[in-house]
Amino acid sequence: MNKLTIRSVSLFLTLMICLMMIPSVTEAEEGGYDPDHPEYLENSDLSCSSAILIEYESGRVLYEKNADTRCYPASTTKMLTVFLALLMGDPEQSCYVSNEAMMIPDDSSRIGLVPGEVVTLKDLEYATMVVSGNDGANVIAENVGGSIPGFVDLMNRAAAAFGCTGTHFSNPHGYHDEDHYSTARDMAVIARTAMQNSNQSDAVTFLCDQIEEAAAAQLKGEPV
Repeated sequence: MNKLTIRSVSLFLTLMICLMMIPSVTEAEEGGYDPDHPEYLENSDLSCSSAILIEYESGRVLYEKNADTRCYPASTTKMLTVFLALLMGDPEQSCYVSNEAMMIPDDSSRIGLVPGEVVTLKDLEYATMVVSGNDGANVIAENVGGSIPGFVDLMNRAAAAFGCTGTHFSNPHGYHDEDHYSTARDMAVIARTAMQNSNQSDAVTFLCDQIEEAAAAQLKGEPV
């Protein structure tokens, strides 16, 4: 499978996996999806509520299911958080971990940052992607955007500039909030924009690799 195909499939699977999954009986049903003939894929074969498959170079939509339905993007939000940090920040800049940045829900995924600690932006970017750390996303927001609300405003303006029409962010990490939502189509736009800029930074390439590895694991039935 060439790199273009991998990224198209990865983008599809990542959004399908991460956007508001609603369980349903699919392959178990008689006459369900046949992996040997993906061209016969039907919406009913997918257990997710929303999905989209786009061609990487052109952005042409190859397949969609409820692609404009509002969903909660959860930690896929961090794609944009880290991408903006890569575009706007200096990877070697020192980032201060504030008490406010550590004020996240108890059940959040965490890097394990400590208030008063100083880390480089590059380390924050990698750690936030690997662990999906909500604390890391907050620290990035404060140090790149000046404040968490300021960075969130930047996220919303960036999403609109990229062409997103059904998205609104209320935090930099994706923890559930009724006012924090997107669509499969918009998240595909954000992911494709990050991938198209993968030559600008090793960390962006790493971000793309994380997406691809998660998709590959799902194909094999492995946990991610």
